[in-house]
Amino acid sequence: MFRFCEIVLNIYFYLHHQVILDWGETPEFSGKAVSHLLCDENIMRRSGQVWMTTDIADEHGYTDIDGKSVVSMRSFKLMFALSPLKSIAGFIPRCLKLPYWLYKILVTLSTPQEEKKKSKYE
Repeated sequence: MFRFCEIVLNIYFYLHHQVILDWGETPEFSGKAVSHLLCDENIMRRSGQVWMTTDIADEHGYTDIDGKSVVSMRSFKLMFALSPLKSIAGFIPRCLKLPYWLYKILVTLSTPQEEKKKSKYE
């Protein structure tokens, strides 16, 4: 029984990684984001903030080197593709996104918090 569970989990993780690889971005996509930011006349409005490359691509209208539009991590389309309801993902437009402030809260809550180790001098 344990071996069967291990096989099922391996298939599950493989499928999730395959979705991320299929819908993910290449390193060149990040380079395009940097080059578009450098050409932006209003670059100072982005100062001190975190910007996702997919949001920059949507604003400036460029695609990845293979011609596909990369789906944002905030997109409901990707969230459904990674869930058991992946058959619905094809019907969801890529423009529907989780607000960034809510995305930051959810990522913070889902990240395991490390316990602070006490120094031997305390």
